[in-house]
Amino acid sequence: MGKLLPLLILSFLILGENLNAGTPFDVDNPTISFLTANEKRQLLFSYKSYYFLKEIQDFEAGYYSPLHSKLIGIKYKFFGGKLYNENTLRTLISMNYGLFYYGLRGGLSLINIANDNSFVKIKMDLFALAKISDSLNWSIDIKDIQSFWYDESYSISTKFNYDNGNFLFVGGIEYNSEESINFKLRSGYRIFDGLVLYFGLNSLPHKFIAGFNYTGGKISLGDEVQIQNELGINEHINLAFDMGVVNHGVQNNVLTVYDLNKVTFNDLLAIGIESDISCAIIDYRDSIGEYFDMVDLININGIGMNWVKKHSSILTVKWDKLDINRVGLLRLKTTPRIKKRILKGIIKYRTTHIIRDLSEFKRVKGVNSEVIKTLKKYYKCEV
Repeated sequence: MGKLLPLLILSFLILGENLNAGTPFDVDNPTISFLTANEKRQLLFSYKSYYFLKEIQDFEAGYYSPLHSKLIGIKYKFFGGKLYNENTLRTLISMNYGLFYYGLRGGLSLINIANDNSFVKIKMDLFALAKISDSLNWSIDIKDIQSFWYDESYSISTKFNYDNGNFLFVGGIEYNSEESINFKLRSGYRIFDGLVLYFGLNSLPHKFIAGFNYTGGKISLGDEVQIQNELGINEHINLAFDMGVVNHGVQNNVLTVYDLNKVTFNDLLAIGIESDISCAIIDYRDSIGEYFDMVDLININGIGMNWVKKHSSILTVKWDKLDINRVGLLRLKTTPRIKKRILKGIIKYRTTHIIRDLSEFKRVKGVNSEVIKTLKKYYKCEV
C-alpha cells in the first residue's frame, strides 16, 4: 500500500500542513503536543521507505503517556542495512511553566559497521516551546548537545507554527555545526475535520514535500512523500493509536470545567485563552443571550471546530430552554445543528404566528422530526 500512497497524494496537489509536520507525538519533534494529566496515552509506529536505496530499513515504535503535569515517552528506532546500522533507544521527559514547555531527550545508539566494528554512542537533546497564542507557537531544539564536548556535529533549529483552524503554516531554520543552514517551509489547508493536506520545501538538501494527516476515532494516520534531486523519492508513514485517558488517582489533578454561560473574562484568561478570543466569547454570549452548544463558538471569528475540540475538556455548556416566542432573533438564527435555510423559514413563520407547540413548525418547508427534536432541545412554549 505504501507504494501507491505517493501517487494518490501527488495527484491532489492540494495544500495542507499538520503543526508537527509528521508524527502526532514524536520524541524527536520539539513541536510535540504537550499533554496534561487529563489527556491520553499514545502508541506510535513509523516507517520510512527509501525508493533509491531499497536495502535501507528505517522504522520506529514509541509509547507516550502523561504523568501528572509532565509527559514521558520512550522510543526504539532502527536505521540502516547490512553494512551499517543503528539501534537507538531514547526517552523523553517534558514539563511546563504556564504556557512555556521544555524538556530533555536522551538515549543510547548501538552502531554496527560491516558487522566487525560496534560501539555505543550517547545522544542528548534539549527543546522548548512557547505558546504565543491559541494559533501561534514558537519552538527551539538543540540536538546532540553531547557533541559540544567531543567536537562532533550538532544542530540548532527554531520553528514558528501557525494554525487558525483552516490554514496552517510552519517556517523553520536549522543550523548545523558543519556550517550548513537549512530553511524549511510547510503550508496547507484543513480539508475537513480530521483531514489535513500539505506541501513544503527544504532548502538543504533540496526537497519537495507533500503529504496528509488524517485523524478518525482512536487512530491517526500520516503519509509524507519527499522528492529530492538525484536521490529520488522516499515515503514516511506514521500511525498512532489512542490508548485512552490516564487516571492518576490524585484529587488535586481534577480539571476545573467552566460553563460558557457563566464563565468570566478572567476565567478564560486563566485557562490560557488569548484576550481577544476571550473578549469575543463574552461579547457573543451577550448578543445571543446564552450558549446552547459548544458548536455555537464557531460563529465567532477566529474559532473553528479544531479550537472547539481542543477546549472541550475545560469548557462546557449548561442552558435553560428559552421561550420560542420571545427568544432573540440572533439566538434563533444561530440555533445549532439546523440548516440556515430552514431557520429562515422558522423565523418567517414565527413573525406571523404565536407558537403554542413546537410541532407547528412542521408546516415550514424542510422541517422534519429531527429538526423538531432539535428545537425541543433548546426551546419551549410558554403560551
